[in-house]
Amino acid sequence: MADFVFDKFKEFLGGAVAVTNFETILWGGLSSSTVQAALVVGDMALVANIVQATTVIAALASASVSEYPTTGTNYVRKAVTGKSVAVATPVITFNGNPTSAWSSLGAASANCDGMLVLWKPSGSSGDGQDIPLFYFDFKAASLAFNGNGGNVTITFSNGMVTLT
Repeated sequence: MADFVFDKFKEFLGGAVAVTNFETILWGGLSSSTVQAALVVGDMALVANIVQATTVIAALASASVSEYPTTGTNYVRKAVTGKSVAVATPVITFNGNPTSAWSSLGAASANCDGMLVLWKPSGSSGDGQDIPLFYFDFKAASLAFNGNGGNVTITFSNGMVTLT
């Protein structure tokens, strides 16, 4: 289960109750935009009022968190495909498949403490317009890992996260 869901995404999912086609939900066609998974270093769950962040820049603004380093680590944000929303009142479930996988994830000194899932609207010019959806806290779940050159695969479906 996500450690927390950003308020803006809760607002977004609230608009899903009345529709059956995910592509037409509140913020418009997701087919022309993307959802991405980003790895986070630091303890985002402890950042005060983080759930109220409305942009990725705001979510990562605290000095205590940052995105996993890109230099020499084979790390880039990964696209989440197969996006769907299932509505079964009072539960709304977001699924995204297939997995997010990083090959030979390096930087042994960089602990990965969580995964931020974000929405890049069509025409987005960067993190100032990208919207944080939810955050999985690996640290709190004892799943944090240290990049050591190995392969990392994260699967999330039906509110569950697996890490291999």
